[in-house]
Amino acid sequence: MATTKDEGIIDNVRMGQDRAMALQRLVVLEREAKIASLLPGAVDARLEASGVLAEDGCFFVIFDNAPDIGRLGTGLRREAGGNFLISQERGERAGFEDIAHDVAAGRYYVLIEASPRGAGFMAKVQEYDDRFAYRGAPGSTSRSTGRTRAWRG
Repeated sequence: MATTKDEGIIDNVRMGQDRAMALQRLVVLEREAKIASLLPGAVDARLEASGVLAEDGCFFVIFDNAPDIGRLGTGLRREAGGNFLISQERGERAGFEDIAHDVAAGRYYVLIEASPRGAGFMAKVQEYDDRFAYRGAPGSTSRSTGRTRAWRG
């Protein structure tokens, strides 16, 4: 039986949907908790989580309203241990949106909300080493070496 061009397209779409369904992972909510209740030393009871990086059996969380970086174990229980805040004394103090890790370079990057720049807006990035020590903003001049770190997209 011959098929029309439209029927062939519809069959291809169905096959694509079937493949996509087969590749999807099932996500099941096992536990939920207020982040501040899991982090000893959290000053603000209302931490606004805005970015999460899952890595090495834990979660690194950045907050819109606080500069510190949270580290949470996957059990989401305070008594399980391994939950703590990584204090950040330098850099921006709020407006964090997301976090990423460049394993090869041994660097973490935190994206900050866009701020006015010229006639428009531009997001900022803060860089940290593999132990979350603040390194500044890519493209800024390093105090220790006097070199400019370039940011390439």
